Amino acid sequence: MMKLSSIFCDGMILQGNKPIRIFGEGDGYVCVKFMSYSATVASSDGKWLVELPPLPYGGPYTMEITLDGETQIINDILIGDVLLLGGQSNMQFKLWESNYPKEQYEAFADMRLFSPARLEDNEHFKPQDGWVKCTPESAAHWSAIGYLVGQQIHKEKGVAVGLVSCYQGASEIQSWLPKDVLANNPKYNIPLEKRHWDHNSFPVWNKDAVLYEFAFKSLAPFSFSNVLWYQGESNATEAESAVYSDMLTDMIKSWRADLKDPTLPFTVIQIADSDERMCKGWINIQKAQSIVAQTNDNVTLIQSKDVCETDDIHPKSKTILSKRIADSILAK
Repeated sequence: MMKLSSIFCDGMILQGNKPIRIFGEGDGYVCVKFMSYSATVASSDGKWLVELPPLPYGGPYTMEITLDGETQIINDILIGDVLLLGGQSNMQFKLWESNYPKEQYEAFADMRLFSPARLEDNEHFKPQDGWVKCTPESAAHWSAIGYLVGQQIHKEKGVAVGLVSCYQGASEIQSWLPKDVLANNPKYNIPLEKRHWDHNSFPVWNKDAVLYEFAFKSLAPFSFSNVLWYQGESNATEAESAVYSDMLTDMIKSWRADLKDPTLPFTVIQIADSDERMCKGWINIQKAQSIVAQTNDNVTLIQSKDVCETDDIHPKSKTILSKRIADSILAK
């Protein structure tokens, strides 16, 4: 049986001015008709991919997809900017958990969130909810950073904004890297006793390449405007922090390759200072994130330590930080 990847459903937001890729699984022929374009492909090894040319911002549109003789219609499609929200708990941190005033939550029909399946099944929204439109009620359960960055981009650019979740609290970067990258770099083979305690505390997702395979690969090669990456707290040992800049660089290269976008911008949010965890490994992670931004094209570092509380590993203040992120994206 042929099927679409779950991200392709009513209300979806596609990335503007970049190739539009529609993909899924199953054996047979697929025909996609969208606007004035039509493309047909045969599946290969149980997978298929249809690529359409870059299209300008706009919508709503309708797409017709025929999977081995069965036709599906996708309605209310917008073309805008789509952000991939990656990392661990500070990216996962919800708007209702922040100190952003609830009376200021807004509704934006053209800002929508897609939440793919997760190993930790604790998200308010699931893949079957599709692309959830932003309302004051739904936004409470969105990533605080995602909501605040998205609304600024939406207001200032006047385009639709899509947010796609790709995060997991207490996750190490090794879980977000492909197995072959880890296997081909002996320096990444860090003894268990020198790895962060989150490795053993959360074994479901903290195994090499698990989140890369389960979470990230399910979204590739969807087109995005930017990847927001907020992670590092779960690698703050001396041994891991010593190679973190290399691991993050390799992750960026791998994700860009899988997303078929070699110049895809990455916005790396530097972990904030922490009263309880400030150690050599923590400081080294902050330095490593800075090095990655300095040594890789289209990687921007966003400093957080001067605008976030230091008495909580999950700072509740996300407003100024999110404005920095949005400003940096809009300045490009």
